Amino acid sequence: MPRSSSTLHYCVVESEGEPSAGSTAQKCHKRFVGTARKLNLKWFQANEPTMRRLSFLLTMLVFVGCAKVLAVRKIPEVTLGDAAFFRTIQAHTNAPIVNGNRVEVLLNGDETFPRMLRDITSAKSTITFAQYLYEDGSIANELAHAFAERCRVGVKVNILLDRHGSGKVPADIIRTMKEAGCHVEYFR
Repeated sequence: MPRSSSTLHYCVVESEGEPSAGSTAQKCHKRFVGTARKLNLKWFQANEPTMRRLSFLLTMLVFVGCAKVLAVRKIPEVTLGDAAFFRTIQAHTNAPIVNGNRVEVLLNGDETFPRMLRDITSAKSTITFAQYLYEDGSIANELAHAFAERCRVGVKVNILLDRHGSGKVPADIIRTMKEAGCHVEYFR
């Protein structure tokens, strides 16, 4: 049978230890390595411009991927009448502003968690909660009990937690929510 460049050649030789000189295993190994080197060298030579571009792109990806994102420490002072108001708020909250809604920017846990608890305890039909970081502590317990209480009165509660950022949540917190009927899942 004539060999073509698209034919797959292989050999299987079982032996213990190093193949002896002149053995079938050594001949097979030399043929495989020699063919692989020729094919790889030809491929790299034929695709040198592509490989250079790929190397450049990978290098740029490493530099861009390692760039530091500056944290937002303070929202710039803008008033409702400023032309830049809506664009500034959208940029800092990563959320579109929809006509008829009210926007309040909460900068830390002291401002955020009491509002979250208030909104959870006043929910009447559904709660959808997605969170990266959820750890043990008084806030985590308060949130879990608030979700559980809402489930017991018939509110449909869906909770999605990141396994990496929330993987160390104590089992009793998750159990509290699940036993009350909350749908709790992890992603990643």
